[in-house]
Amino acid sequence: MGVFEDIMAHSSRRPSGLAGVLEAARPLPLNIRKTTNSTLTSNMWELELLPPRSIERLRGAIAGLSKRALEPNLFFEPEVVSAAWPRLSSLLAPAGSWMLCLWETTGTHRLLRLFMPFRIARIGLPKQTVLEVLSNDYLPLGTPLVDRENPDEAFETLFRLLSDPHLRLPDLLNLTHQRKDGAVMACMVRAMKTLGLPHAVYHQTQRAALKVSDDPQNFLKNQLGNKRFRELNRQWRRLADTGNLTFSITKTQNELFNAFEKFLTLELKSWKGRRGTALYNQRQVTAFSRQIVADLAASGGSEIALLTLDERPIAALILLSRDGWVMPWKIAYSEEHRAFSPGMQLMFHTTKALIERKDFIMADSLAVADHWMMNRVWPDKLTMGDVMVGLSSQAKPDLHKALRAVERRDTMKHRLKQWLSMDRRKKR
Repeated sequence: MGVFEDIMAHSSRRPSGLAGVLEAARPLPLNIRKTTNSTLTSNMWELELLPPRSIERLRGAIAGLSKRALEPNLFFEPEVVSAAWPRLSSLLAPAGSWMLCLWETTGTHRLLRLFMPFRIARIGLPKQTVLEVLSNDYLPLGTPLVDRENPDEAFETLFRLLSDPHLRLPDLLNLTHQRKDGAVMACMVRAMKTLGLPHAVYHQTQRAALKVSDDPQNFLKNQLGNKRFRELNRQWRRLADTGNLTFSITKTQNELFNAFEKFLTLELKSWKGRRGTALYNQRQVTAFSRQIVADLAASGGSEIALLTLDERPIAALILLSRDGWVMPWKIAYSEEHRAFSPGMQLMFHTTKALIERKDFIMADSLAVADHWMMNRVWPDKLTMGDVMVGLSSQAKPDLHKALRAVERRDTMKHRLKQWLSMDRRKKR
């Protein structure tokens, strides 16, 4: 499989009997690990698993890769990854995490070909230990950054090197929040099939998206229908009668700082604040969010759309973007003005502004499936799914076992949700 190097020099031999069982149950030591592989073309591939603190020295390489990436993923760019640590380490990866870097060296030229942060995770019921790409509700896109030059070879090499027994890694890799119809997914699946690796796509859903329109002037009217379009315009006029109503998109850093604090206040006053899920309710999440908005603003990667009434915000939307790809990350609106649909009004005017941009390519709503508001405004769909792959041809039993465990967990969560819903109705 190649040459293995562990910077902290530990033994790869696991004791047998009870001692071996106890050692297997311990958390994996998250020290720096490397493994390499040379090809027939004399190129050398090197897989590095680095702790999160290494992100600072990787900034330049990751930023370069993001510009060459087959598909963009703003959540894996250095500004976002560095903001997550150490702030969200206990939330995102309590059992530990690595920065996965796949390098290719040709002669004296060394280039980062693939990057993704990942964690050690325990999933399903009973719990199964797997490697899992770092994505969740705060970072709902797990697409690895892979160079558009020879991505198939990069993924084949990645899967080979991850299966190196000296790395002592779990034999399952769980790639969550993947765009099922995307170019990166296609490359991954081809690599899995070429290597004969067992794999399965599960948790498939569709979420709203917005693509370039051939008729931006009439897009919203055609999408919403005449009745809904007229109703939104009527609500806008009624709201404007109560004060000075304005829509704006804030881009400069100083304006963004003020707009972000307004967003926090709006969200805290909403049902999210009462339920304890607003950003402001979680100090570390607030600090993480504030930093990524500020850091991405320097490169034009963050904006905040605001709907204000007499200079007081009644709806706010955080937008993250890169090279024409846009993601509405978080939205908040005033329940005091719910009769005028402030959230829908904000999405209406934000959508109009996006499709009129010359560099606009696509917007991913990041919303849950069948979201009542996003599905009304954005007609396109992205099929999302989780992909689990066994890192050797012998991992098929473990793969099926993990999938059954996930299915049992999902069933129990669904039944618990139903029970809680029935209990709330009885108490009314």
